[in-house]
Amino acid sequence: MTDASKIVPTRGNDAASDRLALTLRTRDPRLVALVRLLARQAADDYINAARNRRKTGPTE
Repeated sequence: MTDASKIVPTRGNDAASDRLALTLRTRDPRLVALVRLLARQAADDYINAARNRRKTGPTE
C-alpha cells in the first residue's frame, strides 16, 4: 500500500539544478524496484541526450 509519493526539486548545495528527489513510501518491493528502474532509465536517457547535444551543438 502506498502512503504518499511525491517528486520535488532538490534544494541545497546540489551542483545540478535539474535533480529530483522521489519520496515513495510503500511495502511492495516490486513497486520500489520498478520505480528505481524507471528512474535509472530516465536518467540514462537524459545524460545521453545531453551528450548528443554537446556533440552536435544547439538546435534552432
